Amino acid sequence: MSRFLRRFSKAGHLALILLDHIVKLGECVERKVVLELPISDEGLLPAFVQDCLDAKVDLISVYGPDAARIEDAIDWIVIGLTSDKSRWPVTASHSEPDWTRDEVIEYASGWNTPTPSGLTILRL
Repeated sequence: MSRFLRRFSKAGHLALILLDHIVKLGECVERKVVLELPISDEGLLPAFVQDCLDAKVDLISVYGPDAARIEDAIDWIVIGLTSDKSRWPVTASHSEPDWTRDEVIEYASGWNTPTPSGLTILRL
């Protein structure tokens, strides 16, 4: 179980959903992640990003209000955590009315990763 999921699942701040089915926290972290907004506490972002780097996540797709700002924050956190560009995930932001939740899930699900991967949808 990653440090992030262990720490914040105990605090009760994180709901992890895999294709709309709740899974046990720490059971899986796929290579494609959809982060649903709003975030309960933006202070959770650095630990979330570190765990994404540790899990070799290829795509972090941010969905919801203020998605572009949160995506930028994630990008800056990644840059601060590692200068190794090979470890940097692709980030994308999606907001209504341009994108629906289902369209974001379809987009992220169809993302090609070097290793076959499912999709993790989560909220902080």
